[in-house]
Amino acid sequence: MIELIRTYQTYIMLCFFGICMMLAVLAGISKTMSTRRKFALIYIEISAGLVQFFDRLSYVYIGNLSDQGIWMMKFTMFNVFLLVILFLQAVNLYVTDLALNEMGLEKVPVRIRVSSFLVFAGIILIVLSQFNGLYYYIDELNQYHRGPGFVFSYIVPFVIIALQTSLLVNYGRNLKVSLRVSMFLFIAIPIIASVIQFYTDGVSFINIAMGISAIILYIFAIKDQNDRIDTEKRQKLYAVETERARIMHGFDEAAVAIASAVDARDEYTRGHSVRVAKYARIIAERAGLDEQTCHEVYYAALLHDIGKLTIPENIVRKSGDESSESDKEVFRQHTVNGSQIMSTITDYPYLPYAAKSHHENYDGTGYPDGLMGEHIHLYARIVKVADVYDSMTSHKKNRDPYSQGKVREKFISGSNKLFDPRFAAIMVEMIDEDTDYKMREIEGDVINEVEHSSYDLTETNEMRFGEYKDTVSDGLQITNEIMKISFTSVVADNAVPKNSLPSLIVFDSFDGTVHTDERKIRNLHYLEFGEVWVDGNYISTKARNMKVCIKNNEGVTLDLEKPVHYEVTAVRFKDHVRINISCPDKTIETTIALPESARNVYFALAGEHCLVTNIQVENTGELIDEKYIPRICRAVDIINLEDGDIPNVQIDEYRSLTTQSVQVNDGMRLLFHAKSLPEYDQVSCCPYILLYSSDDGKPDGKNYKEYACIRLDGDDVTKVPEQRKLNDLSVQRRNDFIGWDAWKQYNRKGYECEVSFRRRRNTIMFTTENAGVSIKCITPVPKEKEVLVALTGDRCALMDIRSID
Repeated sequence: MIELIRTYQTYIMLCFFGICMMLAVLAGISKTMSTRRKFALIYIEISAGLVQFFDRLSYVYIGNLSDQGIWMMKFTMFNVFLLVILFLQAVNLYVTDLALNEMGLEKVPVRIRVSSFLVFAGIILIVLSQFNGLYYYIDELNQYHRGPGFVFSYIVPFVIIALQTSLLVNYGRNLKVSLRVSMFLFIAIPIIASVIQFYTDGVSFINIAMGISAIILYIFAIKDQNDRIDTEKRQKLYAVETERARIMHGFDEAAVAIASAVDARDEYTRGHSVRVAKYARIIAERAGLDEQTCHEVYYAALLHDIGKLTIPENIVRKSGDESSESDKEVFRQHTVNGSQIMSTITDYPYLPYAAKSHHENYDGTGYPDGLMGEHIHLYARIVKVADVYDSMTSHKKNRDPYSQGKVREKFISGSNKLFDPRFAAIMVEMIDEDTDYKMREIEGDVINEVEHSSYDLTETNEMRFGEYKDTVSDGLQITNEIMKISFTSVVADNAVPKNSLPSLIVFDSFDGTVHTDERKIRNLHYLEFGEVWVDGNYISTKARNMKVCIKNNEGVTLDLEKPVHYEVTAVRFKDHVRINISCPDKTIETTIALPESARNVYFALAGEHCLVTNIQVENTGELIDEKYIPRICRAVDIINLEDGDIPNVQIDEYRSLTTQSVQVNDGMRLLFHAKSLPEYDQVSCCPYILLYSSDDGKPDGKNYKEYACIRLDGDDVTKVPEQRKLNDLSVQRRNDFIGWDAWKQYNRKGYECEVSFRRRRNTIMFTTENAGVSIKCITPVPKEKEVLVALTGDRCALMDIRSID
């Protein structure tokens, strides 16, 4: 290896000379470095490059006995030794810049000043060596030889490098990693080369190493500058984004405040604009609109009623029945007035659209301009749907909120008339998915008094309890994932310890909170299953059964006047809930059998005359199966008929089970008895007809392909939207249609259903009728492909299922 370098070292030096000179030029034209660092880097590259250049010339003229050869040999060797010292001085300047700008030093370190003095001393020694041969001499054959004091040519540079290294060791931790690495490489490579050079003659390892070090230093210096620029750009971008977010936050607060002021003019529209904005955004997102458009739809909806501020309050407060024609005419002006107000905000040109046109009807019968179809602005068409939905699901002066069935029917019958059919269909989907009717006005929006403050256990660290149920936390939903909650409880001042304990309330409600007000209990479908205290006492209210097992820890007695730490786990599997409470002296295992497996279940922290602190909630991610909770009641089962050709199934959640499948043949009929689960009055709680194919014949099996999934209320819930578009679905409500509320009652009582199938080569048509709803669906399928039909659904039982060819 050494011989190879010896052979080609002049070419290597020439290459490094060119690279270093080029890097010096690039450093000179750089606009990102400080002047001091740029100068030091140019100095380093030029000195390192010239070392390569003169060292190469020395090899060219060595042994040349001509006058030119003799003088060039002396000149080049002098410059080689001199430039090595100047190179170290250039490094001193670079380290000085790092010390002042990167290491946090306020003045030039003493070690750098000493190094500069040694550079001056080294230059003097080099000059003297030209006369006394201290470092080297040239013989009569024009050959280079090391002098008696050659070792001193090593000592001075090594001392300088040692001083520079000590400074980096002391303060290098303040440097960026890239700069720290570059400096240690920059120092280490020449040192290693010096050791090799000392024992090897005829190869300029030190000078070549200087070229390598100079190139490495430049690369890392540029990387540091690029990183610095990137950081500055990110900081500027962050500042811009932060300022933009601040402005938007301010705009949002102002918009919400204005909307609230509009809604506050009528006690029955409190919170209306915020809810409309939320619904409108969801509709826009489901319609596949881009994020910016969804953002604009939200604010257009939030301020859609701004024009009401220009209408006399006595007219705004009147219900439709109380308003005269002249009052109605005045009220209608809020659309035009709102548009004029919003048009003054030039930075948000989209705001006037919904303000003006949210009362336009898709068929052209609305106001103020009688626009029709696509001539109504997109934002106004979306806001129209959201506005009507919130109006129907909110309390009004002369009525309570409409049932979900009636609201749903409004959007089905109003599609293509009042509403854009695209957005009406999305709203129907949202209604069907909202099985607990949570998408509605919150009771607190229309009732001035609240029962208790809101305490989110995931964010609250401390709760103080007084009288029974005066203070109750918000509910945490219990699922089949084990949830842990821990807290410390201490008796409140002057209270009786044994009566001053926390408790857990297990319940269900639309809003996930505990209620004692009769109106809220009724409207929010609040149902309390039971309550268990941390000492093992319990109350069973609406649970089918409740079992509490207390396991005492022998030899441990609690002092209830001192803080006690409790750990709780809660988990649910179908119709059973398990809550374990652990404290130093006992473990309480509570099992609750729910009225039916399909209900939501929450638990809330309550108590009497105690202070609860250090509240922590953790979702463990650990899922359980049916073996985890021992049953204390048999499973809720509404199946009361024998199996037909296909086994019966009870479906407790949306498409959670599917019946066995049969192959679709031309002329085939599928007969079954259907019944929705008790206490569930959603239209979507009904059977679904599922057409699919798969290699193993199972839904979601290998190569599963879903062609159609049609609910018996006439909605297409096929999973893949592209496939849904291919289905030709026709739904008619005949003259004997009983209405959706009665239709839900019809489902709860149970009914016989028949589905008829016709198979052509590339289509399957099936038809069915129930309670005045007539359904026909034509679905394209691959030719000669075996297509299967199965029944699924949501919260219903399917019994006596028979297939007749």
